[in-house]
Amino acid sequence: MAGLFWIALALAALLVLARLIYDFSALKVTHVALEHPKIAAPVRICHLSDLHTRSFGRGNRRLQQKVAALAPDLICMTGDMADRRRKNARFVRETARALAAIAPLYSVSGNHDTYVNKRKNRLFGAVQVRAGGGEAPGRTERVVHIGRTPIGISALSDDDDEDAALIARARKLRFKGEAFHLFLCHKPEIYPDIADIGFDLMLAGHAHGGQIRLPGLPALFAPGQGFLPRYVGGLYQEGRGAMALSRGLGASSRMPFRFWNPPEILCITLQPSKKEDKGC
Repeated sequence: MAGLFWIALALAALLVLARLIYDFSALKVTHVALEHPKIAAPVRICHLSDLHTRSFGRGNRRLQQKVAALAPDLICMTGDMADRRRKNARFVRETARALAAIAPLYSVSGNHDTYVNKRKNRLFGAVQVRAGGGEAPGRTERVVHIGRTPIGISALSDDDDEDAALIARARKLRFKGEAFHLFLCHKPEIYPDIADIGFDLMLAGHAHGGQIRLPGLPALFAPGQGFLPRYVGGLYQEGRGAMALSRGLGASSRMPFRFWNPPEILCITLQPSKKEDKGC
């Protein structure tokens, strides 16, 4: 009987190890769609977040190939592509530069990126010209046209602010004109406090999909939200503006693993609102 117990325990340990290896190396694409009256024809956005300097193949080739296969109109990165404890900002810049060759790329700093930038190691400066994007401005929208649809892109960098200070900065933003307003911000936990400021879709990361998941159970923990987090991944609609939250690509050096939570590329399709059928 004792022998069977140890065999079962060893098998369970092997299964956990296999799942950890899978969640470290897999690269999942999640598709979500949002209908909106400002969208004239479908627009595809690849949303990447929280790489934390992970590499999917040499030079992040697997990541590049996955993104290219989705044929995005825009690529948006919502922070923590770098990691404050890993000294390889050059690798992050090279990854961003390769992605910018696929489609216009826009980025915003997360808390780890801000720390790296403060160390005089600017992350995305080399991408700005080639991408026509770079780090999106904090208070002024940059409008790009995807077919007949104007997309206004604004961003709010994470300067390691407390949530209240970040919310106060966000509430000073102004979203003007008829463009579809896309807002990049690293931290999703401020979403319910700013969902009414005028953006149409907020892109965020930081939550790492809950980091550690168990089948059939809610996420256990997320940075910035603590235990049993409210926002972990997918599409949320509260009030006027929606939020698309990436589960992220990596994990911070402080907790360098994921469980039952594979790395994710979030592919967002913006679609025209369906016209209601008129009866006779």
